[in-house]
Amino acid sequence: MASLISLKPHCFATDGTSIYALDLRVPQKTSFFAASDFYYVLVKSNPNPSPDLSDISWSVVSVSNRDGLNLLGSLSACYIHPTTKAFSVLSLSSGRAKSYDDLEDSVRGVQYQPKTDGGRGSWTNITVTPGSPLFEWDSSVASQYSNTELYKPKDSESIMFATANPHVANPNSAKSSTKLWIASMDPFDLVMKQKPSPWLYDPALYGDLKYITFADDKLYFFATTHYNFTLGAVPISGDTLASSPSAVSTFDTQSYKKICQTLYSDMTITPFGENILLQCR
Repeated sequence: MASLISLKPHCFATDGTSIYALDLRVPQKTSFFAASDFYYVLVKSNPNPSPDLSDISWSVVSVSNRDGLNLLGSLSACYIHPTTKAFSVLSLSSGRAKSYDDLEDSVRGVQYQPKTDGGRGSWTNITVTPGSPLFEWDSSVASQYSNTELYKPKDSESIMFATANPHVANPNSAKSSTKLWIASMDPFDLVMKQKPSPWLYDPALYGDLKYITFADDKLYFFATTHYNFTLGAVPISGDTLASSPSAVSTFDTQSYKKICQTLYSDMTITPFGENILLQCR
């Protein structure tokens, strides 16, 4: 009889049919923080589980000892390619040592690549440039929600990632600006390259940035002021964002205000296919 184990995935992604989840496990009866033998466990759900997930079930896609692979922590972003089923994950907390206690604020990743003939797939490291700590990904509480999941634009095979550093002083302006750092990865070399210059978001125009997410070839953002909130979008251009401020579009939020009737700080945006969900908590 097969034994059951409890998983606590670091991140989730969907190919539009199934949900994929990645967890880091140690042998049973071994203390997690005392362990030096870790395994990546990639699982997927049954196709098209119900919206409330009451009928969800899981099957194992791959289990791999992490020897030779980056050891990743819990703050992660991931993506499953809908066709190739390659699963990519990027983490702010990572390390090359064997102990989980030795993790540091250093960005690294891994990717699982299935074989086209259905055979056993392979795991590979994802590297970043510039290397940490120069790769921008703010670990402070103020920006813990200001990063996206990994995202592939419609007409590109590159995988994109964005993170924001709220209220970083813009040396070219007297105003306080937020820096949006954009990175992209070629699926063939598995190097996540962050652009050398950030996209500058102006809180004076839109409010304090709270959440960002990719959907429909755009970077959507949610921002708040004391009495209002802004929902806006910046189109993707190539493997970065359109540079012209006029490219930013904002949406009428009056109907959302009537529905939510809550503090704007309690609202979030998340991707939902090619759309986004505005949630009132």
